[in-house]
Amino acid sequence: MPNNDDAQGLRDLLQKVEGSLIPALQDHATSEEFRADKDGLDFLEVKNSLLLTYIIELVKNLGGHESQSSEETNVKRLIEMKVALEKMRPLEKKM
Repeated sequence: MPNNDDAQGLRDLLQKVEGSLIPALQDHATSEEFRADKDGLDFLEVKNSLLLTYIIELVKNLGGHESQSSEETNVKRLIEMKVALEKMRPLEKKM
């Protein structure tokens, strides 16, 4: 069972992720340098983005400060992302 120190550590980590990583990703996605519609997305960009989103959602889920319905939605998203990542493996092996 996690103790209060573990829970506080997860909350601190979540705040750090939300405070620095998420705004940086939003800035990158909205910058004029990167235009997915004109430049296209390559396989590794999609995989890395999906993996990063999976990790962020996992940290949010481990934080445990969400409501029951929000947690269920988060778990469903985690499952969808995991399935997508698993389906990418055969494609990656062919590369």
